[in-house]
Amino acid sequence: MSMAGQSGHPQVEPSPPISSVPALDAEDAMILTLLLARDPMAVELAYDRWAPILYSMEFMITYNKDAAERSLLDAYLEMWRRPELAQSHRGSLLRYLGGLVIAAAHAVTCDS
Repeated sequence: MSMAGQSGHPQVEPSPPISSVPALDAEDAMILTLLLARDPMAVELAYDRWAPILYSMEFMITYNKDAAERSLLDAYLEMWRRPELAQSHRGSLLRYLGGLVIAAAHAVTCDS
């Protein structure tokens, strides 16, 4: 935030445009390369890197440990089944997995 404007309210700096969000970083690029080569190590690396964040996000949606765990596994399974979607997604692997996690968490909560 910057100094207060003429109205006395703080002025909020605008967020950078979506187009300025960097593409895959080196680690995500390596994971994606392994994923496209159908190397199971890709899932392990992606899980180790992003699962704690994704699980927290899922738990905030489901408020259920079992449902959050199940939807997390569903998201990673979907990534494994359709790696070309991860490749075509713009932005980070976390954003791609985050979208899968939200969809899986909502599906799990609707099924429950």
